[in-house]
Amino acid sequence: MSTPPTTSHAAQPVSTESDSQQERRGKWRRPSRRRTWLIRTAVALVALWVLATAGIGTFVFHSAIQRAAPLGTIAAEGADGMALTMANARKEGWKWITATPHERWTQQQGDDVETVGYWFPAVKKTTRTVVLLHGHRADASLMGELGASYRARGFNVFMADARGHGMSGGDYAGMGHLDQNDYIGWLKRLVNTVGNEAQILLHGISMGGSTALMLSAHPQLPSQVKAVIDDCGYTSVNDEFTYQVREVANVPAFIPAVAVASLETRLSAGYWFADADALTAAGKTRLPVFVIHGDADTYNPTWMSKKIYNAVKSPKQLWLVPGAEHGESFFTHRTEYEQRTTDFYNRHLTTPTS
Repeated sequence: MSTPPTTSHAAQPVSTESDSQQERRGKWRRPSRRRTWLIRTAVALVALWVLATAGIGTFVFHSAIQRAAPLGTIAAEGADGMALTMANARKEGWKWITATPHERWTQQQGDDVETVGYWFPAVKKTTRTVVLLHGHRADASLMGELGASYRARGFNVFMADARGHGMSGGDYAGMGHLDQNDYIGWLKRLVNTVGNEAQILLHGISMGGSTALMLSAHPQLPSQVKAVIDDCGYTSVNDEFTYQVREVANVPAFIPAVAVASLETRLSAGYWFADADALTAAGKTRLPVFVIHGDADTYNPTWMSKKIYNAVKSPKQLWLVPGAEHGESFFTHRTEYEQRTTDFYNRHLTTPTS
């Protein structure tokens, strides 16, 4: 009798797991619907955070740093009082600039950006010279009426379009940091023009005020610069844009949009927001400083000027102008503004020569 053929089979492992252990392992391998939903929600939230941060940061960069179309001399329909004041100031400023004899200067200071300045010699020869520095998204026209005031008080007047503004070249606003070297070039030319006995006053509004403070602590500042007037400047660009994003636009703190905008500025314009620091400069300057700020300013909040004033260790004054909004103090309180600034520079500039 033949025996049936045998078939060889590999030995099969015997599972030592209980049914409950196998069930738990299966659940780990195949996430539950709830776990899958949580993972997808977390990924979506992270993606939304990244998009919001990048989007808002890029918006800040394009709206504040990248060159924009110049402001007009006619306010938009329905504009508020401050917008009307600024539009009229630019209009009247251009009238004065075009009607007053002046020279148009140009320079390139360390790069390919050509900046443009306007030189208005006094009617009567003098060593007293004021450099007027305009604000963000403005140009020299905004300083025209102030220039007329100083020239009527016997000063030589110089004003320039900051890089990225007005007739000057450049694709990006320097926010005071890049502008320092430009103004060092202008100041050297002014000393050559007026002479070594020049007595120079820096007077800036908004970004211009902060630029003047940064200049006041610059290691190459000519000794002929004697005093600084900072009207409604910001402590730093980082503080300014953080305030605008957090307090004005109500963007929550967990969205670091300002950091993204600062990075874009570093990659495109060559500086970080932290580099444009007027507060630190205020603590280093040895020049007398007059700080002016409208107490109704909600663009550069008044606390910024208080911090700047407290940081200054040299002779200083502070005037909080009642009811004035951003950049309005000269236009809404002109007589008192002229008197206070005259009192300030008369203490720190010698009698003008004839």
